[in-house]
Amino acid sequence: MTISFTDEFQVDKKAFSGTEALDIFLNLDTRYFIDPALLVSANVPEFSNAEYIVSEYFKDLKALILSCEREGDMFWRKADKMLAFKEYTNTCLGYSNKGTAGSAIGPKIRKSLLKNLKSILASGAEDIRIFELIGIFQEDVGADRISDLIVFILLDNILAYTDRVTRNLKVQNIFKYERNGKTYSLPFNKYNEKAVFLLPKSILTALPIAYAFCDISRVVFENEQIRASMNDLVDLGNKRGISKEHLLALIGRFPDLKQELIKLYLAYDPQQYNFEKDMQGDHFWYEFSKEIYDKYPLELKSKEKLENKTIQRFSRE
Repeated sequence: MTISFTDEFQVDKKAFSGTEALDIFLNLDTRYFIDPALLVSANVPEFSNAEYIVSEYFKDLKALILSCEREGDMFWRKADKMLAFKEYTNTCLGYSNKGTAGSAIGPKIRKSLLKNLKSILASGAEDIRIFELIGIFQEDVGADRISDLIVFILLDNILAYTDRVTRNLKVQNIFKYERNGKTYSLPFNKYNEKAVFLLPKSILTALPIAYAFCDISRVVFENEQIRASMNDLVDLGNKRGISKEHLLALIGRFPDLKQELIKLYLAYDPQQYNFEKDMQGDHFWYEFSKEIYDKYPLELKSKEKLENKTIQRFSRE
């Protein structure tokens, strides 16, 4: 049976709402993600510098990639290490249908990703926002993996935020989490036997805008030169979408396209998910089913009770 954070720890829902944290399910992934574009609008004090921290991380990664002279050199290994982040399933967010397991970026994907980034950066991509867009041109990198990377980068912020919420709400069943000489008091999730990481709703979305680029095709097809080149790569016919493979080829062939994509990305007005309306229906069903259960409780008899009742009936007969 699925259970939410507030129900498991018996926290007052109104008080919890005041923390701005998402009321996650502890034994089932919820399909929300951290959108890097929303970090600027984070509305809790622990995340006031979140955008800056992520930006500096990507700047350092860019410098290492540009310094690489060959695959496997010192700069390559350091860049690879920055992408070989530890995966944290403590947030209970992602795509897993059962439990809260996740997926980090493995060696094979990192190798391909570094090659692609090296090519893109070497051809003149100046804006580090290109790192926020890697999911649209890199195979096997999706919203969940980018979100996992942001969790890794902002781990100290997340721990401080969760610690404050835990203390203020006097949450019981605490796990002492140690990191960099600090000890944080975090709720313990008995379903995956890990500490809980809470996230503010203001940085979460059902699909980051980098993955909702319905206008990518428009940008590509409205440019006559790019459209002609696209026809060399694939017969467009009636196709309206562009695969990651083809988009990457276009980015490599047309340096200006990178800046066009970044401009389009920056022009979008990022919006956090509307958890009140919950159009995706991730929380509505939970609250609705609880309400139905409370109004119309159904007693489920155990197999043992049913067997005893059957034996008694036959005994009387």
